[in-house]
Amino acid sequence: MAGSFKQLQIKSINTLSNEDEYVDGSCEIIDNLEPNGLESNPKWSPAQQHLLKHNTNYSASGNVKEKVFHVQREGLNTDFDHGSRAGTDYFIVCEAESTNDDIIVSTTTTSGSDKNKLTNIIKSDSNTGFHGSPNMQAFSLRDDQQFILINESAETDKHNPQTFNPDTSYMYMNRGDTVGQVIPPTFPTLTVSHKNEEFALDTFEKAFPLGDYPGLLANRDRYVGVIFGYQTPSGQYIKQTAPYIHKIDGLIDGQFTTHFAKLTCNDTATSNFDSVSLEKFRFNATSEVDSLGGSVSIDNISGDTTNEKFAITSTLSVQIQIKYKVMSRTFSSANSSFGASFSIKIRKDGIGDSFTSVFTETISPYNLYGVSTGSEFTALSDNITLNAGNYFCVLDDMTGFDALSVRVTEFNILVQSNAQNTVSQRNRVSTLQFTSNGTDTGDIFGHSSSNAYTKAFSETDSYFPKNELTKDTGREVAHNKIRDFYGLSGVHIFITTPKDTFDDVVNEGTYYHIANFTKTHTDGVLKFKDNESIIVTKRVMNNDPFSHHSLSAYNMRKALNRVWLMGLVTDFAPAQSSFYPGFLAHTSDGNTGTTNLNYNPDFDFNNDSLTQVYDKPLVCYITVTINIDGKEFKRISKTYLKGHVNGSTKISMIPNQIGYPDRRATKIEFIATHGSGYQKFEYELEKHPFLNIAYNYSEDQRLTTATDGSISIPSAGTALTANRKKLYEPGKVRVSSIDGYTFPLEQTYEVDDMAISCVDNIQEAAQSSFGRYPVTVFCANKIYGFEFGEGGVLFKKLMLITDDFGIYSRDAVTTLKGSIFFLDKNSMYVMAGNNIQESHRPIENVKEPSLSVATSDPFAATIGTTDLFKGFFTGTGDPRLFSDPNKNRLYIFKGGNYTPLKPFLIYDTRYNSYYTSSQIYKDLFFVNSTPYGFKIESNTIKIYSLHDVDTTDTSTEIKLATGFMPFDSTFNYKKLLSSVLQGTFETKANEYCFITLQGKRSTHNNPTTLIKITIGESGVAVSQDGVYIKSNRGSYQSFRLLINGTAKISTKIGQTLFNYLPRNAKIKI
Repeated sequence: MAGSFKQLQIKSINTLSNEDEYVDGSCEIIDNLEPNGLESNPKWSPAQQHLLKHNTNYSASGNVKEKVFHVQREGLNTDFDHGSRAGTDYFIVCEAESTNDDIIVSTTTTSGSDKNKLTNIIKSDSNTGFHGSPNMQAFSLRDDQQFILINESAETDKHNPQTFNPDTSYMYMNRGDTVGQVIPPTFPTLTVSHKNEEFALDTFEKAFPLGDYPGLLANRDRYVGVIFGYQTPSGQYIKQTAPYIHKIDGLIDGQFTTHFAKLTCNDTATSNFDSVSLEKFRFNATSEVDSLGGSVSIDNISGDTTNEKFAITSTLSVQIQIKYKVMSRTFSSANSSFGASFSIKIRKDGIGDSFTSVFTETISPYNLYGVSTGSEFTALSDNITLNAGNYFCVLDDMTGFDALSVRVTEFNILVQSNAQNTVSQRNRVSTLQFTSNGTDTGDIFGHSSSNAYTKAFSETDSYFPKNELTKDTGREVAHNKIRDFYGLSGVHIFITTPKDTFDDVVNEGTYYHIANFTKTHTDGVLKFKDNESIIVTKRVMNNDPFSHHSLSAYNMRKALNRVWLMGLVTDFAPAQSSFYPGFLAHTSDGNTGTTNLNYNPDFDFNNDSLTQVYDKPLVCYITVTINIDGKEFKRISKTYLKGHVNGSTKISMIPNQIGYPDRRATKIEFIATHGSGYQKFEYELEKHPFLNIAYNYSEDQRLTTATDGSISIPSAGTALTANRKKLYEPGKVRVSSIDGYTFPLEQTYEVDDMAISCVDNIQEAAQSSFGRYPVTVFCANKIYGFEFGEGGVLFKKLMLITDDFGIYSRDAVTTLKGSIFFLDKNSMYVMAGNNIQESHRPIENVKEPSLSVATSDPFAATIGTTDLFKGFFTGTGDPRLFSDPNKNRLYIFKGGNYTPLKPFLIYDTRYNSYYTSSQIYKDLFFVNSTPYGFKIESNTIKIYSLHDVDTTDTSTEIKLATGFMPFDSTFNYKKLLSSVLQGTFETKANEYCFITLQGKRSTHNNPTTLIKITIGESGVAVSQDGVYIKSNRGSYQSFRLLINGTAKISTKIGQTLFNYLPRNAKIKI
């Protein structure tokens, strides 16, 4: 019997299901079946089961595993590896601790009994509780350097830009088991001074005929700007301090100058207290210098070593400065150390109480308690008159000691005298000196104690919580490893050329690199002797690229081997982060009885009262205000300023040169210790005309003057709330240097939309498209292309490609074989160059693969109606797109913390086919070039390779439902005569596969099952070539084929040949 024939070739899921829109070969369901063979005539086989490759155990059963990334760590620096490692595959895991809403980021180890277990590297404090729904991005920029971005959605488990919460966004750099902030937590300890040398004019001209004199010419007062910073491996200078304006004194013209008569104690002599003899201090011969170190002669002062005295031959007006150490002591048992004290006195003509004391330095119990032996003290008298005679320095008034040994290490007599104008006779040349205080490295992290940094910048985490997610893991980079971790070379020094006025330097923008301070510099001092003609040949400092701020973003991607930040988030630096190092008190414990590590007796005193030295740390609260487009941000810090402490007297030294590393700052406030309370100072900040700082500079010294009882310090809670508020700029894109953690200002770009993600096309793009738009940035409603620049410019142009398309979430774009694929709410699109089109078939109405057929007549079939593609965009989770270039596949799925997981929708570009897979995972990622998926079972992270086959699982459940096929365009009734489903069908014993044919009439609501065929037997494996289908149940307008059940992997489903006869047609025999 002959009729008309129709060939059905299974091609793809297609959502056009009405008869008048039927496309040949389209199906409503293709689940757990994959095409193979010829592209023109594929066969469909059950999908092979993926192989389980890793089991990573973790003990905290309540933690929700959110995301897993693989990182490659070949060539890892073992300094940052806490365990014995073998191999190069490691995983970074993001978890949410459900009990406290904390985030945990861990890395796998391969060490001993902990093999494949997780080690925390990032963890929020249990008191913070602001990462209940975290998301993480991570990648390796190079083998031993990973970047981690942590985000939190404002809406639970929805990670798209519409629900992004920038205040909980953090970015870190990870090496091995060690993690650190992306911005190096560095700060210099250098201060600047100078030494003068004078030359007679004729000598000067003969010695330096080419103008190559050693230093800066200082015949008149000159001013030099000094900046300290660091150089990254990419060559950028970062973490620059605000300029410090240093004055170089010129040759004197009719003014007063100060001379020093310096008498030094004999190195082997100590003074032991004797209540009868009043022990005297012994002096060497005098060494007389002027205030700038030049040699002078003061004829009427001499030291007498033999008789332990010094002699004055005519009346002088002087100040006396004594430096001394307590070498050893034994406190009296009858008197606690709180009451122990002694005095050093200068007496004329004798040592007993009957002789006149011209100066007395008393060590009070408050000053002495808790101070270790060997600590140096400095005493400075007011102006006193010394008449001719002999003077002795004695130890007296001991209270509370059984034994006491004190050594005077330096004894200076400061004499003021008229200076002559020598400009017409001499030239003065100044040598700059850079001194590292408290350490010989020039860095605050060179101190033996990490507290030296902590006390200056994060006294308590509440006031500046930069490291609150890493401090408790034990994996934060150690303070003495910071330079190695970031590849820094130590402190770099920049200066201006000398200027004639203070204001000239303040407004200068050109700074020259003159030196790199290293530990090799003798005694922690670097002397700079280049003159102006050499300085201007040095490398010019780049403007600071906001490197004191911590950056993060809505999304982080690797492109062109750089870090790309889309939707820039800025966490502003603490107020004191760029202060000149000499203004902050570097202290190891913050105790007001401890001398500052960077105390400098040549500078740290009251200009109007030289006895008032500022050598102790005093607490200060600093608030800076940054105004950006009318929106205010504040940073509140608790730190230490240099202070004068004498009993209950406490006076703070406020910096007189204030700079904040962001020109958008408008105001800074100090609440500084004074007496038993505080005093408040507010200063307006100006934008620097050239540098990236806001500043307030004065030549006058600033000291606290009175306690204000109405002042209250900012609470920790207030500070924490303010300090967590971050700037989110949705349209900003920032691109790093090759080192990954430096983000030059010139590599900041802005788009007129919400930047979401980016892809580069260098590896795969055709030559015609590569080179113009090597990187494409996707926004919510627009797409931009970045065009390469020239001459050191990374990108010269940012081009709008289209404003008709955009993407929905950070993981909704990928590349495959030179084309870019992306998702919006309607479909998946492919982009090649500027051409954008829907990728072959509409998918917005794809349903979840649900199919069941009744086991008894009339064998009713039920197909699910739950949206799959639309469901990726609703409820918990976010839509994601992942490419597998080795198999030419794209995976469309929904990521996030939700249950049950939705099936994956797969697009096979080789066969131009859509189908679904019930092998589903929480997320996909690459291990080298192989795609992997992870899921959670019994609190174990199970990681599967999508390219490796589990050979122990030889059968799988499959589902296939074609659309209703009219066979022609008439939609007339037709009778199905016979049909053949080609292929090979195989089942294991006791497993069954069902083939069902249905017909549909417009007069009926539901289709009719015409025949149901079972393949499979109890206790016997079945293999069958082809299936013959025949039905005698009347005429129908359209038909569909259903296949469901369990089939062996070796099953191959081919095309179906339908033989049908239109109703009332005559049959030719």
